[in-house]
Amino acid sequence: INNVHRGVTLVNSMGAYSKKDNQMLISVVSTAEVDKVIRLIQQIDQNAFISVTDSERIYGSFYQIPFE
Repeated sequence: INNVHRGVTLVNSMGAYSKKDNQMLISVVSTAEVDKVIRLIQQIDQNAFISVTDSERIYGSFYQIPFE
């Protein structure tokens, strides 16, 4: 996600059926970046569950300044 300069929120989660502990990453990216981000995720985890939704409005900082 550093390649597209977006923030990511890490949420600890648990599977409702499996009761297994998991972690979920949440990020907002532009429509133009969706395919790139999906490819990056799949390079790291081919079995990742990815949900893409449209956001009607975004409030706050969208662009993240790259780390040095």
